[in-house]
Amino acid sequence: MAKQPGRARHDDDDAPIPLKRRRRRPNREAAEEKLGYEASHDALTNLLNRRQFLRELEIAISGAKSGVATFSLALADLDDFKIINDTHGHESGDDVLVHLAAVLSGELGAGDVAGRLGGDEFCVLIRNSSAESVLGRIKERLMDYEFRSATGETFHAAATFGLAA
Repeated sequence: MAKQPGRARHDDDDAPIPLKRRRRRPNREAAEEKLGYEASHDALTNLLNRRQFLRELEIAISGAKSGVATFSLALADLDDFKIINDTHGHESGDDVLVHLAAVLSGELGAGDVAGRLGGDEFCVLIRNSSAESVLGRIKERLMDYEFRSATGETFHAAATFGLAA
């Protein structure tokens, strides 16, 4: 039977195909993948969110307890972030958060992960690199970057880091 516009699709026996069976699997898989990503990543920075980062940390702790692996944990807190938001606007504050996330991601080695715990707090799980050299590069790249506010003012951002190895 020839297809007619507006007519429901039919199988080989000319029985109507239910709408649910006609859905394309790739669209569903892509949607599920997108939802999984959104559930595990921070929307602004695309780093792991708190929940997913803590899962990664639990895995690292289990590996360390069993003697399989070691890791270092770094905490980062942006200095005077409230002042940046109040002085230069929340858009500029978001720019600082996004830039720090990009710097963190760019300096991580294979197996290392970074997450945004909330607000201006970040965490880095360093499994396969020298923690001191990674943090040194991150601090340098952050302090060397010049931000520009919506009004054209330039400013710098800094962060305080803590390290447990």
